[in-house]
Formats: sequence, structure tokens, C-alpha cells
Amino acid sequence: MVILVIAVTVFVLLPLAAFAQASLGIETGAATGLGTRDLKEIIAAVVRIILGFLGIIAVIIIIYGGYTWMTAAGNEDKIKDAKRILVNAVIGLAIILAAFGIVSYVIARLSEATREPVEEPGRDRGGFEGGLGALGGGILSSVYPEPGANDVPRNTLIMVTFKEEMDASTIIESQNRPAACQNFPEGITCGYLKASGDEPTVRIINRSQDNQVLGADEVVAVTADNRNFVFDPVQYLGSPDGTTDYSINLTDQLDKKSGAPAFLIGGYTWSFQVSAVLDLTPPQLESVIPVSPPAVPKNTIVQFNFNEAVNVLTA
Repeated sequence: MVILVIAVTVFVLLPLAAFAQASLGIETGAATGLGTRDLKEIIAAVVRIILGFLGIIAVIIIIYGGYTWMTAAGNEDKIKDAKRILVNAVIGLAIILAAFGIVSYVIARLSEATREPVEEPGRDRGGFEGGLGALGGGILSSVYPEPGANDVPRNTLIMVTFKEEMDASTIIESQNRPAACQNFPEGITCGYLKASGDEPTVRIINRSQDNQVLGADEVVAVTADNRNFVFDPVQYLGSPDGTTDYSINLTDQLDKKSGAPAFLIGGYTWSFQVSAVLDLTPPQLESVIPVSPPAVPKNTIVQFNFNEAVNVLTA
């Protein structure tokens, strides 16, 4: 009976907790603050709590078995029952340890299955560090250049779209507006990158030059709604002599508008390859929706489709 109770507790509570953690629960995690902690810390905390509870049960059973033996007063039947209780408690502890090993293995495999692979820059896919399956752990809607893109022109803009409003002050230092920001109207946040220590909170990393990071005053950042951010390097990326590998790291210093961290430890990183040429051809409009005639419903979404990505602030 004792073994049955422990076994049911272990194989019901532990797997449920493990799979609950593996699904991450982005929406619930955001409300509880779990989304701001490292995944390994969350899993370890949950497992510690459950194992602590099971350990207490095992200790109580062992104490009960010892008490039964001590009060047996030479009664062979009570001594036999006490031995059985102690043996069952030891077997239960063995089940707990075995279940812990199995659940740890399952969590590790699920964690690997939901994480995008890290690859070398310039390949078909970009490097994802700190990703959780969904782009940037679920807070990012899109990034440009796309992860793993090749032949990106040197004069490209870097664009990031978040699914919710960000604290722009953790991304843009808007107190001293550079000359490039003078033509933007009021309400547009524009400035150099925000610095945290010696490096900006958004790191543009030249992988082909010993991971050199562009300084905060070497990139102008702009946003109109705190969701869509455009980063414009002061100097063209790369070199006219050949291709250059770049990575963009949205660090864990970025905060949401609510004040909560936007990313787990390490932030989110993606990579692409810059070519040796400049793109001097304006984007071409390929199609529009709706097409007139005929008349369309009032709630129709108007779409303009270009042959390449365009600046989200001008779209």
C-alpha cells in the first residue's frame, strides 16, 4: 500500500510538472513572472519542490516504521509489519530517484525539441541563441534581415517588430538627438542606441572581424509605436571586398513597457550574411488588395505588396 501511494504520487505529479514546464506557458508565464527567469532555473525549482514534498512523505513513512518497530514490545507480527513498512519506504525512495532521472531526461529532450538549432552565420538558417521555438521566446513578431539570409546589401536597415510595446528607453538613447533624427516629427522616438556598460543593448556583431560590436553612437534607432524598431548603421555594413557575416543580439537588458525583461538570460540572436554591394534600386510595388472594381466590404484590409522589405516606419 505504501509503495502504491508513493508510486502514484511520483508518476502523476512529476510528469505533469515536467510537461507543464516543457510547454513553457508563455501567456501564463508572462502574468506570473516565470517568463523572466531562465528555463533551467524554473524546472529546477519545480523539481526541487516536488522532490522535497515526496522526501517529506518518505521520511514520515520511515519514522512511522521505526516507531512501529520500537513499540512492538517483542510482538513478532508488529515487528514484521515494521520491517515491511521500512522496506517499502526504501523501495519508494528508489522509485522517486528513478522517476527523477526519467523526468529529467524527458525535460531535456523536450527542451532540445523546442529550441531552434544554432548554426554558423551565412548558412541557410541563422543562429538562434536563447530562442524557445517561437521567435525570441514568443515576444518577437519578425526580424529583418531574415535569419540565415544571404546577399544582404551593405546599406540594409535592421528592423525588429515586437508583439507588444517595449520600453523604448532601454533601446534608444533619445536625450541627445543626432542630426539624422532632426527631420522626424514629434512623437517619433529617435536617437543612438542605448548603452549598458561598454556596449549597446542591441548589439550588431561583425563575426568576420573578431566579433567586433558597433558602438552605441554608430547606429541610429527609430520607433513610432514602441513595437516596430528600425536600426540604421551610420556606416554601411560589411566591405566592398567581399561578404561579411553579422549577428544581431537583442540583449536581456531590453524591457517591455510593463518593466518586465523582454528576454531570458542571453537575449535573442540571429545571423545573416552581408554582400559586397549596395542596393540602389527603390522597392517596386507588385500588387495591391483590394483591386477596384468591384466594391468591397468596409472592413477589408488594404495590402500593398512590394518586391522586397521596406522600412516599416514609412509603410
